[in-house]
Amino acid sequence: MKKYIVFILSALLAVSMSACGSSASSSSAAGDSASSASQTEDAHSVQHGELLSWNENDLDGKKVLVVKAKISPSLTNALTIDQNYMNVADIIQNQGGDAFDEIQYWAVADMTSGSESKVVSFTLDDAVIQGVADGSIVDIELGDYAADLYIHPSLAG
Repeated sequence: MKKYIVFILSALLAVSMSACGSSASSSSAAGDSASSASQTEDAHSVQHGELLSWNENDLDGKKVLVVKAKISPSLTNALTIDQNYMNVADIIQNQGGDAFDEIQYWAVADMTSGSESKVVSFTLDDAVIQGVADGSIVDIELGDYAADLYIHPSLAG
């Protein structure tokens, strides 16, 4: 009986090891684009929360950055909203975000129901980006300048 169990465990180990090897080779064969995207994400961060994705696009001749972050609640709803503006201001001022014509920002959070939901999103155009870069627009005022501003109802009240 022990020999039978050892044989089955050895076979399972061999199969799992071969599966790991084949997935590693297939992922490297998938191309360098996936690895360069992850390198880009590794090179950037958000001050408040976790950076989920950083996608640089060229749409109709415009350089567009799409950032998705996962945030946690702050002391007040206003501070929870403001931390998103601070994230984007840091991206613009310290991580090369001023090189883009448009920045689209999305923040998700865990809800009390246990689900993950979008809580804040907005778009900044080139004029606003440059205003943040040169200091004429303060980070916590970004909501006044953002297009397509969305704030989850639980934070808006």
